Amino acid sequence: MEHVKLIDSKDKWISAGTVFRFPVYDFFAGQKIIEIMMCMSPNTWALFVFYPIAGYESGKLFGAQITEKFRENTIENAVAKSWLVDNWYDQIYPNSNLSEVHIYRRPAPLTIPTLITGQL
Repeated sequence: MEHVKLIDSKDKWISAGTVFRFPVYDFFAGQKIIEIMMCMSPNTWALFVFYPIAGYESGKLFGAQITEKFRENTIENAVAKSWLVDNWYDQIYPNSNLSEVHIYRRPAPLTIPTLITGQL
């Protein structure tokens, strides 16, 4: 998986399925790494939601949701990077350092012709 810091990403849009990985400080556990995935919401009250994908909280709905009032900052399956950066502390995860947030994406899958010809 390729990764880059969110604030350094050249992408204008961050798509559903992107994993955000960042350290947080927990009073009881000390510093730990959090991984959350941005997903298209299965509910009508939110456009996108965030789910933890590792650890004890895996699969539980995370508190952050991108709701209808932020629609102008979204396209079909993505959210504006500028919105995520500007609203990270208010809407996503206040107990973190934005400069340490990395985004991870899987490379695009190979197509059938690519697999047959072996040319990338």
